[in-house]
Amino acid sequence: MRSEILTRIQALLLQDDLEAIRQDVRSAMDEFRALTTDEVRQQREAWATSEKEPDAVFEYEASPEEQAFEELITTFKEREKLWRKQVAESQKANLEKKLAMLEQLRQTIQEEENIGAAFAVFNGVRVEWDAVGDVPGDQFKIVHDQYYRLRDEFFYNINIYKELKEHDLKVNLKKKEALLADAKALESIEGIREREKQARAIQKQWLDVGPS
Repeated sequence: MRSEILTRIQALLLQDDLEAIRQDVRSAMDEFRALTTDEVRQQREAWATSEKEPDAVFEYEASPEEQAFEELITTFKEREKLWRKQVAESQKANLEKKLAMLEQLRQTIQEEENIGAAFAVFNGVRVEWDAVGDVPGDQFKIVHDQYYRLRDEFFYNINIYKELKEHDLKVNLKKKEALLADAKALESIEGIREREKQARAIQKQWLDVGPS
Protein backbone atom coordinates (compact mmCIF):
# COMPACT_ATOMS: atom_id res chain seq x y z
CA MET A 1 0.00 0.00 0.00
CA ARG A 2 2.78 2.44 0.91
CA SER A 3 4.61 1.55 -2.29
CA GLU A 4 1.52 2.56 -4.26
CA ILE A 5 1.44 5.91 -2.48
CA LEU A 6 5.14 6.42 -3.29
CA THR A 7 4.43 5.73 -6.94
CA ARG A 8 1.61 8.27 -6.86
CA ILE A 9 3.82 10.93 -5.26
CA GLN A 10 6.60 10.29 -7.77
CA ALA A 11 4.16 10.70 -10.65
CA LEU A 12 2.83 13.94 -9.19
CA LEU A 13 6.32 15.38 -8.76
CA LEU A 14 7.05 14.77 -12.44
CA GLN A 15 4.55 17.53 -13.28
CA ASP A 16 5.87 21.05 -13.82
CA ASP A 17 2.96 22.95 -12.26
CA LEU A 18 3.72 22.60 -8.56
CA GLU A 19 0.81 24.78 -7.51
CA ALA A 20 -1.62 22.39 -9.20
CA ILE A 21 -0.27 19.31 -7.40
CA ARG A 22 0.71 20.65 -3.96
CA GLN A 23 -2.47 19.62 -2.20
CA ASP A 24 -2.48 16.16 -3.79
CA VAL A 25 1.15 15.61 -2.77
CA ARG A 26 0.46 16.69 0.79
CA SER A 27 -2.60 14.43 1.00
CA ALA A 28 -0.57 11.48 -0.27
CA MET A 29 2.17 12.23 2.26
CA ASP A 30 -0.39 12.28 5.08
CA GLU A 31 -1.68 8.90 3.93
CA PHE A 32 1.86 7.49 3.92
CA ARG A 33 2.58 8.83 7.42
CA ALA A 34 -0.68 7.36 8.73
CA LEU A 35 0.26 3.93 7.37
CA THR A 36 3.74 4.26 8.86
CA THR A 37 2.21 5.06 12.25
CA ASP A 38 0.12 1.89 11.96
CA GLU A 39 3.24 -0.10 11.07
CA VAL A 40 5.09 1.26 14.12
CA ARG A 41 2.13 0.33 16.33
CA GLN A 42 1.94 -3.18 14.90
CA GLN A 43 5.67 -3.76 15.38
CA ARG A 44 5.49 -2.43 18.94
CA GLU A 45 2.54 -4.70 19.76
CA ALA A 46 4.33 -7.69 18.25
CA TRP A 47 7.49 -6.84 20.19
CA ALA A 48 5.53 -6.47 23.43
CA THR A 49 4.17 -10.00 23.16
CA SER A 50 7.43 -11.60 22.03
CA GLU A 51 10.11 -13.24 24.14
CA LYS A 52 12.94 -10.81 24.90
CA GLU A 53 15.62 -9.94 27.39
CA PRO A 54 14.42 -7.99 30.46
CA ASP A 55 16.41 -4.90 29.48
CA ALA A 56 15.44 -5.00 25.80
CA VAL A 57 14.33 -1.77 24.13
CA PHE A 58 11.92 -1.60 21.23
CA GLU A 59 13.52 -0.59 17.94
CA TYR A 60 11.39 0.12 14.92
CA GLU A 61 12.49 -1.55 11.68
CA ALA A 62 11.95 0.96 8.89
CA SER A 63 11.08 -0.30 5.44
CA PRO A 64 12.90 0.72 2.22
CA GLU A 65 9.79 2.71 1.26
CA GLU A 66 10.36 5.07 4.17
CA GLN A 67 13.81 6.07 2.95
CA ALA A 68 12.38 6.71 -0.51
CA PHE A 69 9.57 8.68 1.12
CA GLU A 70 12.04 10.95 2.96
CA GLU A 71 13.87 11.58 -0.30
CA LEU A 72 10.62 12.55 -1.98
CA ILE A 73 9.80 14.88 0.91
CA THR A 74 13.17 16.59 0.46
CA THR A 75 12.58 16.97 -3.28
CA PHE A 76 9.08 18.35 -2.69
CA LYS A 77 10.24 20.85 -0.06
CA GLU A 78 13.05 22.12 -2.29
CA ARG A 79 10.65 22.62 -5.20
CA GLU A 80 8.09 24.26 -2.92
CA LYS A 81 10.72 26.64 -1.53
CA LEU A 82 11.70 27.68 -5.07
CA TRP A 83 8.03 28.02 -6.03
CA ARG A 84 7.30 30.24 -3.03
CA LYS A 85 10.25 32.45 -3.97
CA GLN A 86 8.97 32.77 -7.55
CA VAL A 87 5.45 33.55 -6.31
CA ALA A 88 6.81 36.22 -3.96
CA GLU A 89 8.81 37.83 -6.77
CA SER A 90 5.81 37.74 -9.11
CA GLN A 91 3.52 39.26 -6.49
CA LYS A 92 6.07 41.99 -5.75
CA ALA A 93 6.23 42.85 -9.46
CA ASN A 94 2.42 42.90 -9.62
CA LEU A 95 2.33 45.24 -6.63
CA GLU A 96 4.69 47.67 -8.37
CA LYS A 97 2.47 47.59 -11.47
CA LYS A 98 -0.66 48.29 -9.47
CA LEU A 99 0.98 51.10 -7.50
CA ALA A 100 1.98 52.69 -10.82
CA MET A 101 -1.59 52.37 -12.07
CA LEU A 102 -2.92 53.96 -8.88
CA GLU A 103 -0.58 56.91 -9.37
CA GLN A 104 -1.63 57.23 -13.02
CA LEU A 105 -5.29 57.24 -11.99
CA ARG A 106 -4.60 59.73 -9.20
CA GLN A 107 -2.87 62.15 -11.59
CA THR A 108 -5.69 61.80 -14.12
CA ILE A 109 -8.26 62.70 -11.48
CA GLN A 110 -6.25 65.71 -10.34
CA GLU A 111 -4.98 67.07 -13.65
CA GLU A 112 -6.90 65.81 -16.71
CA GLU A 113 -9.59 68.27 -17.76
CA ASN A 114 -10.62 66.55 -20.98
CA ILE A 115 -13.38 64.12 -20.07
CA GLY A 116 -12.70 61.88 -23.08
CA ALA A 117 -9.00 61.59 -22.27
CA ALA A 118 -9.81 60.96 -18.61
CA PHE A 119 -12.16 58.10 -19.51
CA ALA A 120 -9.55 56.62 -21.85
CA VAL A 121 -7.00 56.51 -19.02
CA PHE A 122 -9.55 55.15 -16.55
CA ASN A 123 -10.71 52.36 -18.87
CA GLY A 124 -7.11 51.43 -19.68
CA VAL A 125 -6.26 51.21 -15.99
CA ARG A 126 -9.37 49.15 -15.29
CA VAL A 127 -8.55 46.57 -17.98
CA GLU A 128 -4.89 46.33 -16.95
CA TRP A 129 -5.81 46.16 -13.25
CA ASP A 130 -7.98 43.10 -13.81
CA ALA A 131 -5.25 41.46 -15.89
CA VAL A 132 -2.51 41.84 -13.27
CA GLY A 133 -2.17 38.87 -10.93
CA ASP A 134 -2.02 38.66 -7.15
CA VAL A 135 -0.06 41.00 -4.91
CA PRO A 136 1.51 40.14 -1.52
CA GLY A 137 -1.20 39.23 0.96
CA ASP A 138 -0.34 42.01 3.42
CA GLN A 139 -0.74 44.58 0.62
CA PHE A 140 -3.91 43.28 -1.00
CA LYS A 141 -6.43 45.22 1.11
CA ILE A 142 -4.36 48.42 0.92
CA VAL A 143 -4.17 48.54 -2.89
CA HIS A 144 -7.70 47.20 -3.23
CA ASP A 145 -9.13 49.98 -1.05
CA GLN A 146 -7.05 52.66 -2.79
CA TYR A 147 -8.21 51.53 -6.22
CA TYR A 148 -11.90 51.58 -5.37
CA ARG A 149 -11.58 54.87 -3.51
CA LEU A 150 -9.94 56.46 -6.58
CA ARG A 151 -12.55 54.87 -8.83
CA ASP A 152 -15.34 56.43 -6.76
CA GLU A 153 -13.52 59.76 -6.76
CA PHE A 154 -13.15 59.59 -10.54
CA PHE A 155 -16.87 59.09 -11.11
CA TYR A 156 -17.71 61.73 -8.52
CA ASN A 157 -15.50 64.24 -10.32
CA ILE A 158 -16.95 63.26 -13.69
CA ASN A 159 -20.47 63.84 -12.40
CA ILE A 160 -19.47 67.23 -10.98
CA TYR A 161 -17.85 68.08 -14.30
CA LYS A 162 -20.99 67.09 -16.19
CA GLU A 163 -23.15 69.21 -13.90
CA LEU A 164 -20.87 72.22 -14.33
CA LYS A 165 -20.74 71.64 -18.08
CA GLU A 166 -24.51 71.48 -18.27
CA HIS A 167 -24.75 74.70 -16.26
CA ASP A 168 -22.27 76.43 -18.59
CA LEU A 169 -24.23 75.27 -21.64
CA LYS A 170 -27.42 76.73 -20.21
CA VAL A 171 -25.73 80.03 -19.32
CA ASN A 172 -24.22 80.27 -22.80
CA LEU A 173 -27.61 79.56 -24.35
CA LYS A 174 -29.13 82.51 -22.50
CA LYS A 175 -26.25 84.75 -23.62
CA LYS A 176 -26.77 83.73 -27.24
CA GLU A 177 -30.51 84.29 -27.01
CA ALA A 178 -29.82 87.80 -25.69
CA LEU A 179 -27.38 88.44 -28.54
CA LEU A 180 -29.98 87.25 -31.05
CA ALA A 181 -32.45 89.73 -29.58
CA ASP A 182 -29.82 92.47 -29.91
CA ALA A 183 -29.20 91.46 -33.52
CA LYS A 184 -32.90 91.70 -34.35
CA ALA A 185 -32.99 95.13 -32.76
CA LEU A 186 -30.38 96.34 -35.27
CA GLU A 187 -33.19 96.81 -37.78
CA SER A 188 -34.37 99.82 -35.83
CA ILE A 189 -31.03 101.63 -36.25
CA GLU A 190 -31.17 103.95 -39.22
CA GLY A 191 -27.46 104.78 -39.63
CA ILE A 192 -25.78 102.01 -41.59
CA ARG A 193 -22.35 102.65 -40.09
CA GLU A 194 -23.72 102.52 -36.56
CA ARG A 195 -25.63 99.38 -37.47
CA GLU A 196 -22.47 97.75 -38.86
CA LYS A 197 -20.48 98.79 -35.79
CA GLN A 198 -22.95 97.22 -33.41
CA ALA A 199 -23.30 94.16 -35.64
CA ARG A 200 -19.54 93.56 -35.47
CA ALA A 201 -19.66 93.94 -31.69
CA ILE A 202 -22.48 91.41 -31.45
CA GLN A 203 -20.61 89.05 -33.75
CA LYS A 204 -17.49 89.27 -31.56
CA GLN A 205 -19.50 88.59 -28.42
CA TRP A 206 -21.14 85.62 -30.12
CA LEU A 207 -17.75 84.11 -30.95
CA ASP A 208 -16.57 84.67 -27.39
CA VAL A 209 -19.49 82.71 -25.96
CA GLY A 210 -18.75 79.00 -25.53
CA PRO A 211 -20.89 76.12 -26.77
CA SER A 212 -24.51 76.00 -25.79
